[in-house]
Amino acid sequence: ALIRYGLSGWISGCHCLFDQRVAPPSKLMYSNDLIAFAQYCLSACHPDSMLAGLRTAPQLCRLYMSTIETPPPKSPPMFKAAALFDVASLAATATRAEVHIYAADHNTGKVVKFKEDGTPLWDFPNRSAHDVQLLPNGNVLINPGAVQEVTPDKQIVWEVGAPVVQSAEACQRLANGNTMIADNGAHAVLIVTPSKEVVWKYEVPDKASMRQVRALENGNILICASGKHAVLEVNPAKEIVWKYEVPFPYLAQRLENGNTLISSGAGAGQKGYFLIEVDMAAKTIWKYGGIDGPKEELLNWPSGFSRMADGTIYVSECLSAVIRVISPDRKSFKLIKSPSMKHAATIVVVDAK
Repeated sequence: ALIRYGLSGWISGCHCLFDQRVAPPSKLMYSNDLIAFAQYCLSACHPDSMLAGLRTAPQLCRLYMSTIETPPPKSPPMFKAAALFDVASLAATATRAEVHIYAADHNTGKVVKFKEDGTPLWDFPNRSAHDVQLLPNGNVLINPGAVQEVTPDKQIVWEVGAPVVQSAEACQRLANGNTMIADNGAHAVLIVTPSKEVVWKYEVPDKASMRQVRALENGNILICASGKHAVLEVNPAKEIVWKYEVPFPYLAQRLENGNTLISSGAGAGQKGYFLIEVDMAAKTIWKYGGIDGPKEELLNWPSGFSRMADGTIYVSECLSAVIRVISPDRKSFKLIKSPSMKHAATIVVVDAK
């Protein structure tokens, strides 16, 4: 409470100081970013966030003093130690939009939507399904055995199930309007038209069970053949053009740099519990977590993840009912909890509009 009231008080003071002082536009802009950042930290209502806001005080003090002709006094040692923030990261954080998260929750049997602070916003029955996709029209694509497209007002506007689809594990709406489905009942990846016609089918080797399957911009498909502990890249001619072996892969995403980001869970006799980025030559670029990893990186069954444009990664630790938000340099993290989330599988993270 003391941190909260202290932060609130100095934010008000900063506004008064800068309102009364004519400063160069660049400095006023920077001061506004710092104040906005502090207000964001205050609204988070979390001790760590509020402490982060308090640490901006020395920068605002020095900035204000620099608008006065008299040189400011030498900063006390405690102020120097407290000035910990990079200007660019402060400005980026200050202007960040509110984040909403969609999660296919295995234990609640729903797809849920909530704010980054955990506040529930929306839900819809999804049995114990593992996938969710937010569509450009605002609808969501889910897979409660069948595959359904659901509107924000909870109307099912498209659905494909038996006999076309036996047991949908993953689903993705493609740019041409077709829908790709990982069918663990048929041990195959299907591409289905809006009229529910199967126009492409790939049978997974050895009838391996799958988790998430994603289409690539080059027309190929990344398949997490979890039962075979491998990620497969398959082209339209149904040829395996790339393969990476990893314990029970859950989700694989091809990055802009051509590398692949993979979450490794547990099943079929193997356990990984890590995130890993690898290149096309199967060389490890970095690895986060693992049963032998640093204590602060231990992940309790990482499943779905969402990588943001700045490199921040949201990853579901499904057995702990939390989402871990990993910084772009992977040196820090925070945890997100929500009363609507018990065992999140795949997640989608978006800026609220």
